Amino acid sequence: MKPGDSGNPQQASRPRVALSVFIVLAGMIGIQFAQKHFQLTVKAQPPGVSRGDMPLTESSLSASIGDWNRVSFRPPEEVTAGQFWWSHSWQYENAQLQAIVSYDQADWNGWHELSECYSASGWTLVSRKIVTDPDGWDFVVSRFEKDNLHAVLAFSLFFDDGDYLAPWELSLREAVKQNMTTLDAMRDRQRHSSDRANARAFQCQIFVPAIQKLPEGAVADILELHKATRVQFRSLWLSHVRETRE
Repeated sequence: MKPGDSGNPQQASRPRVALSVFIVLAGMIGIQFAQKHFQLTVKAQPPGVSRGDMPLTESSLSASIGDWNRVSFRPPEEVTAGQFWWSHSWQYENAQLQAIVSYDQADWNGWHELSECYSASGWTLVSRKIVTDPDGWDFVVSRFEKDNLHAVLAFSLFFDDGDYLAPWELSLREAVKQNMTTLDAMRDRQRHSSDRANARAFQCQIFVPAIQKLPEGAVADILELHKATRVQFRSLWLSHVRETRE
């Protein structure tokens, strides 16, 4: 039986109910908590167009990608005091699943480990792996569990000049910063000291909750949607940069 298929209508509706909650939170889930953990630019500016962020609309992403169809869009929430992220979210669905695709603009410099944000919001990180992509843009796939739900998260980052950002090799404990000692933190900084730590980065993500652990075939479909949308996000950003600098 595929995820979401059930003879029980109430059980079958659970992934959709869960997803409706996450549409509200996508792109900002856990980020408030993570504000004190991640490196930000020294002079953080309020998010939005005035900071140079890229405004997007529902039609910024394709209406259909493979067997996925775009069904809704959520623009950034009203900016509040102390907020530094600016996230746009789209909901896609196929015959079995619903997915949240988000583009997150913040004051991140270098790598941003999104797994920690979801862990901070109550999800348990079960696995994390780096997927090597033939085009050179490697990305992270994390699996989570929470109560009776399972979820797959895939995320990629690129620098403001369009260069791909290589994911960090991290253990599960390092990814969620559990029981990190001072020595662990020193090793972490030393290991990534050659990264472009002063270059702004943008995050592309897809999050898919389900009532059962998703089989590899379903995960493959999710990753194809992630790869297609991140290419669109990067292309839109580079066009935005060219237009604003002309």
